[in-house]
Amino acid sequence: MASISFIIPVFNQWAYTEPCLQALARTIPAPKTDEKHEIILVDNGSSDETQAQLKSAANTAWGHAQLRYIRHEQNIGFNAASNAGAQASSGSILVFLNNDTVPQNGWIEGLLAALQLPKVGIVGPKLLFPETLTINHAGYSYNPAIGGFFPFYYGKPATFPPVCKPREFQALLGACLMMRREDFFALNQFSLDGLEDIDLCLKVRASGKRVLYTPRSEVWHHGGATFKKTDKALIPRMTNEAFFQAWPSAMLQQDDVRFYREDGYAVIIHEDTQTVELIAEHHAATQLLKEAQVAWARSEHDAAIELAKRSLQIYRRNISGLRQLSLWLVEKNRADEATEFSQQLEFLAGMR
Repeated sequence: MASISFIIPVFNQWAYTEPCLQALARTIPAPKTDEKHEIILVDNGSSDETQAQLKSAANTAWGHAQLRYIRHEQNIGFNAASNAGAQASSGSILVFLNNDTVPQNGWIEGLLAALQLPKVGIVGPKLLFPETLTINHAGYSYNPAIGGFFPFYYGKPATFPPVCKPREFQALLGACLMMRREDFFALNQFSLDGLEDIDLCLKVRASGKRVLYTPRSEVWHHGGATFKKTDKALIPRMTNEAFFQAWPSAMLQQDDVRFYREDGYAVIIHEDTQTVELIAEHHAATQLLKEAQVAWARSEHDAAIELAKRSLQIYRRNISGLRQLSLWLVEKNRADEATEFSQQLEFLAGMR
């Protein structure tokens, strides 16, 4: 195991920071004899008990790590604080962590295992809302029609099958990210004040490395505790303008529909409300097949065949759809086309 530096920017909110630190004391694994883990708290000018609490604990052992404290007299923002923590760190692995998180047992081991996979440059865990244990973040998908990057399967149960498998994304949420120290500095650290976590992940991809979500690591995340509970005048201004200049939509991949298809869903995008409606593939396929049967009954044979093909593109294991389409193609003297579907039908029937 490599030496790890855990970097946590804080601005007040000791009620969240304390359980985060307690969780770290429980979950950071013991280092090997030649390694040292450290927790670096970067205080952006807190005025609550944060300063007194962290000053008293500074430079002491904290579980299997050494706790260090850096104080700024004013709020320099998340990005600058994270960069300052990284610059003061000594670990070969960096973990950027929000103070309103509660890491769970095995989270570090899960992240490290993912980071060791071929060409992986940055990894993130399954982030869950503590109150409901539903998905806060399991990767960002991208669709410009509904506002760009959005959290994949937001609000779904923690056990929802599509969030229980590793997946490569374009970007991950910055509430918890692990990467190698050398990569972080080679990519110019957090370099934007707005969508900085997505920017960092995109830079990782542009360098030829992968951005990986792993469900083997679970972290509870309240989400936005500092922003929700702080006077906005005390938070440095952030803007997304620099991000859109650096990453125009032509450079990004619309990947949400592909992901949904991989997971067995058809999808309807509601651009007016910027929402996504998921439909189990077999239901969508069945509806199209019904439309095809209606078209055939009206003697709209070509339209019926195209609708049936679309139905099978959505759900390829539909035996009734394969049988119907094969019969229609034979009836229209298109036996060569029918062969492909009849062979699929024989294969699936033999598996029953």
